[in-house]
Amino acid sequence: MVNNIPNSQQLTVIAERRITMQTYKLFLSLTFLLSLCIACQNTKDTKLNTIADNIERIKQVELDSETAILEDNLEKYMTLYDENAVAMWPDVPPFVGKEAIRKSYQDNIFTKLTYSEMTHFPDEIEIAGQWAFVRGKSLVVVKPKKDGTQMRISHKYINILRKQPDGSWKYWRVISNVNPIEDTEKSK
Repeated sequence: MVNNIPNSQQLTVIAERRITMQTYKLFLSLTFLLSLCIACQNTKDTKLNTIADNIERIKQVELDSETAILEDNLEKYMTLYDENAVAMWPDVPPFVGKEAIRKSYQDNIFTKLTYSEMTHFPDEIEIAGQWAFVRGKSLVVVKPKKDGTQMRISHKYINILRKQPDGSWKYWRVISNVNPIEDTEKSK
């Protein structure tokens, strides 16, 4: 008959193996939890940086629009628009699609006006996934190319931007309301 009862030396080896396995499992569990905590913290930091980065990209779109208009550069300006953009201004039907907006700007803004100043003042920028909106006001100094009388124009606006697959932001909906126009000379 074979003796199946372990001796004291065998019991010691078994106990050491159990302690080693328990220690190893505890070590793996702690490592996993620590890794999870670090990953969560990194995700939180990345999310905050992403929001801040996106806000900066959206502000840059506003600045790029100012630059394009001041440079009288329609093509540069139109790169800021999504293909399915819609522009809505007072007293005219909406301009639906990038090409309709391009034609409106070509026929009116870039053909009839010269801008000497343009500044956007965003009051609010909010981001929700692939969408963002900017609410603000703008001030422009402009003169018609025909008679050259300089005017100050103030707008209130809401721009809705759509995040593109490459991470850039483009105008998707542009809505503005012109405040009363006053002659620059009268406002001095």
